Amino acid sequence: MLASQRPALADWLRKGAYAGMALAGLLTVAHLITTNRTSRAAMMFDRARPAGIEGNETVIAKRGDGHFWVRARLNGVPVDFLVDTGATYTAVSGSVAARAGLFDESEETHEGRVLDTANGPVVVAMARAASLSFGAIDAREIELAVLPDSADEAGEAEDAGTNVIGMNLLSGLSAWRVEGDRLILTP
Repeated sequence: MLASQRPALADWLRKGAYAGMALAGLLTVAHLITTNRTSRAAMMFDRARPAGIEGNETVIAKRGDGHFWVRARLNGVPVDFLVDTGATYTAVSGSVAARAGLFDESEETHEGRVLDTANGPVVVAMARAASLSFGAIDAREIELAVLPDSADEAGEAEDAGTNVIGMNLLSGLSAWRVEGDRLILTP
């Protein structure tokens, strides 16, 4: 009878070992998220969220990377933005601009402008969005800088990266302030 139970026991031990490894992996990820707020694992789980509304104010919580990120709607399309008080213009990548219908990505001619950025000068196309909204904020006919998408090794267009809400939107608000880990915007 014991000989017939050995395969079942070995199978049970193997399944227990797999479950133990899975649990150890989950505990490792949980530990990284709670102790290292800027790790790649932590940032994977700490996505931009929709803004909260308190009274007539829009509240954006600080993310683990120390920045204020918000999920907004650009011409009705959901887009994650970094709120950047150092940026003159609100800016999006070319692929985001195309998804939001700002212009046809295949068009070759757009009003170009050279902007000085933290990464040096860059030539951008200028566009106008019908709406950019998040929380209680609803900006209409806002001018945007459209950053060129980079090309990958195969020559395919890649998203240029971070979309930012800049001072051209923020300066149109009644007020904005930072209180602890919260950015508070008043329309």
